[in-house]
Amino acid sequence: TGVTNPHIPNIAKAVQRQWHVTPATVMPVPVPGVSLTFHYNDATDVGGSFNTGMDVKVWHYLNGVWQPASGAQTPTGTPGGMRSATATGVTYFSPFAISNIDAPLPVSLMTFTGKRVNGVNELKWVTASESNNRGFSVERSTDGRTYTSVGFVASRAQGGNSNSIQNYSFIDNPSAGSGQAGRKWYYRLRQEDLDGRTKLSTIVVLSADKSGNLVVDGVYPNPAKGAVSVRLQGGAVAGNVLLQLTDMQGRTVKVQSIALAAGT
Repeated sequence: TGVTNPHIPNIAKAVQRQWHVTPATVMPVPVPGVSLTFHYNDATDVGGSFNTGMDVKVWHYLNGVWQPASGAQTPTGTPGGMRSATATGVTYFSPFAISNIDAPLPVSLMTFTGKRVNGVNELKWVTASESNNRGFSVERSTDGRTYTSVGFVASRAQGGNSNSIQNYSFIDNPSAGSGQAGRKWYYRLRQEDLDGRTKLSTIVVLSADKSGNLVVDGVYPNPAKGAVSVRLQGGAVAGNVLLQLTDMQGRTVKVQSIALAAGT
């Protein structure tokens, strides 16, 4: 029951079920394309805003994001009873879900990265799809706890809705001039819905030391339960990196030192 990574308000327009499909025999990845049909009861298995008279889409959860697995289709069966929807040409197995076509299922940022370029901080991020998205407030901190907005980037999606990849970038010059050696800046995105709801991204840390930059190139899965992987992009020389995990109150939960090779 339920759907991974709920995102208000679209989760109410989805079938409140998630399908996990595993092949009976060992298959290559990606698999050579299969057809899958999913059954649900649209009287008992759907969210409060699900429209039984509207077309649906099948979605596939892969690499931390929901991606369309089918086009718009009218589910078979009788409204108010058992219905079914089909996805064809499926090449990866993992969770599947169904929603009305006007409610793309939640998609987190595919990537959020940054680097030092000619004395300024360049941030880039990519979305796989967007729903009711006004845009992104770029927030900066010098201690990883207190953040202030340094700019806003409007959604590139028409009307704030998109089922295709969108690319964004932002340039920040937090301290023009000299005296930057050893400084660090923490960046995060505050995604804003058209109705005022917000959601925070993972954090990118940039350093102004001699090595040029230190980039948190990915934190996955997101959200996570149990274990998290952190992908780091190092500077021009090898060195030690201190990873510090804090909770929402800024309290340190875990500290770990890692020997980072150049360019890792």
